[in-house]
Amino acid sequence: MDKQTALNTLEQALEALLSQEGIRRFLEIRKSLHQYSFYNVLMIATQKPAATMVAGYQRWKALNRQVRKGKKGIAIFIPHFRKAPAEPHADALGTDELPRTLVGFGVGHVFDVSQTDGKPIGEWPEPAKLTGSDQGLQARLHQVAESFGLVVLDEAPESPTAQGDFSHSTRTIRVRPTNEPKQRAKTLAHEIGHALLHKPGDGLARDQKELEAESVAYIVMASQELDSAAYTLPYLAGWNGDLPTLKARGLMPFVLRFLPKWKKKL
Repeated sequence: MDKQTALNTLEQALEALLSQEGIRRFLEIRKSLHQYSFYNVLMIATQKPAATMVAGYQRWKALNRQVRKGKKGIAIFIPHFRKAPAEPHADALGTDELPRTLVGFGVGHVFDVSQTDGKPIGEWPEPAKLTGSDQGLQARLHQVAESFGLVVLDEAPESPTAQGDFSHSTRTIRVRPTNEPKQRAKTLAHEIGHALLHKPGDGLARDQKELEAESVAYIVMASQELDSAAYTLPYLAGWNGDLPTLKARGLMPFVLRFLPKWKKKL
């Protein structure tokens, strides 16, 4: 399968995945929930490490879910705003459009979905680790990495949930050695993608970087007739489930920036 065909196949598979009723329901709810600041994410993670989806009491109620009696809320910081004094002709703007000034923070509480009952949210598929042979791809990817001055180590990454990682400072890729060859090959392709596409301080958000790197892995695997959809599709959709956004931010831009560098290397 050539790389453009693989890209088209990936887009079609993602579209099919995201059209499933349960996943659509999940995405609708996720997009309706408040996006929390970095510090509030730390607050949530510290108090309830297993939290996956949080919202306030009234938000859950609006989503036809009820917080269970006796469940303890998760404390977060809530900004307090004050509307600016009305200016001449402000009525023409409408009071909702008056500028607001941040005057301080208070403490509010949110609840994880696991603390609620009600209308099902949908089931989000987890990336399934790939099994089986890599048909020699990992060895070829080692050569590709070396050609770009990268060092590849069969070594567990620091994060217990990561399958691999890349250090820009040492130009080193680590791939979890306990995974099967097919998964290790996909992980290595993913990390090479990071190495070639991304730099510290490049201004790209993490989700965009992950979308691009995992798209790279899928294209490389598919170009060698290796199917990685069971891992890649949930992984991609988990970062951003909006297909137009996936195409704009994760799937298409990397083609121009990445594939030329791989020409004739595999």
